[in-house]
Amino acid sequence: MRRLNNLNYKLLYILSLSLASFSVNAKLAYDTFGLMVIRSQLIVEAKPVHFEGNRTTFKILKYFKGKSSSNLVTIVRSTEEHDQKIYFVGKHILFLMRGPKGKWMPSSYGRSYWPLLNVVDLTGRQNKKCYYAVPDVYPFSMVRSGKYLNSKLMKVYYQYLTSDQGFAKAKVYCYRDIQKAIKLVIDKQTNKSASKNAH
Repeated sequence: MRRLNNLNYKLLYILSLSLASFSVNAKLAYDTFGLMVIRSQLIVEAKPVHFEGNRTTFKILKYFKGKSSSNLVTIVRSTEEHDQKIYFVGKHILFLMRGPKGKWMPSSYGRSYWPLLNVVDLTGRQNKKCYYAVPDVYPFSMVRSGKYLNSKLMKVYYQYLTSDQGFAKAKVYCYRDIQKAIKLVIDKQTNKSASKNAH
């Protein structure tokens, strides 16, 4: 079997840990990408800068929807079975909404923190059309993308890689396509609201 470099092992291990935190016996119900974007009050590209117990603090790098008074967002993980654990130290797309006490919480329980994996690190090859990607594996596969977002088949290393199979093909959502899909949903929602107000 072809050897993976240390960085690939690291990414593979981190992704395996994050996905292993979910029980395979009690799966999440499906959500839709469109409703998740509409439900979100804050959608950002962010990177974790501090881990402490069940708290992870992210630094916001880019806004897609909403605004925050601070460039830091702290997410507190509950003890619920499917609440996402954050192990990956790289960039994420966060889909957030305000909780009862005004603190940010996931807008789609169990699948609101999407890790942006570097395709070059995963495949060893540069892909100008898909530099970063989110693997379409559980729990992210529980978000129906429908007309907004279509997953693409790429040869990547991921958690189901086995010695007898060599490379396994994983569907991924390319970062560029995710950005376009978020904008499309927001634009549709804005146009719908404007149309209602005009009548």
